Amino acid sequence: MNEYKNYKAVRNTVWKCLIDNHIQELPVKTSTLANNYRVKIIAYKDAHFLVQRMQAAQQLSPDGFCVCDRGYFTIYYNETAYRPRLRFTIAHELGHILMGHPLTRNNIRTFNVNSEWEADIFASRLLAPACILHEIHALDAETIACVCDISYQAAKIRAQRMATLEQRNAWYKSPLEIQVIKQFGNYISSFNLF
Repeated sequence: MNEYKNYKAVRNTVWKCLIDNHIQELPVKTSTLANNYRVKIIAYKDAHFLVQRMQAAQQLSPDGFCVCDRGYFTIYYNETAYRPRLRFTIAHELGHILMGHPLTRNNIRTFNVNSEWEADIFASRLLAPACILHEIHALDAETIACVCDISYQAAKIRAQRMATLEQRNAWYKSPLEIQVIKQFGNYISSFNLF
């Protein structure tokens, strides 16, 4: 029960993020969201000293991490990853920030299994919102990967979840979900799979 409550909190945070930032089409632009939240995004190669320090302390994530300095967040990411992975990493780190996950004494995000799960859920729901995928009939992994600019592996997981949601057919239950669908109205009406 507690896990579902946490899931709903993450899902609602995603919907509020989409609404508050006036996102109206896929793929969601993570750099725009970061900019809107005044979060800097810096490649590992441009933060050589910090990356070396994190490696020495064995705290460096292969994908990315975020740091808070005097109330301002910076997301550092591994630029050698391919584009869909970079987008997921940035969305994941934004999830940590927007969900208010705790920082260490060094103002670096702590590793916590529950907060990592929540950040992954946030990233997948942000980049591939189920209600929009349902509306445009993007239900298979190949289509989801293409439309949402996410990796095939992430799209495959999302397609499995979409199959469950389609079977359940419990759409339009939340006012936030309805608002997201309305906000994407032009995109949905003009979307063509072929």
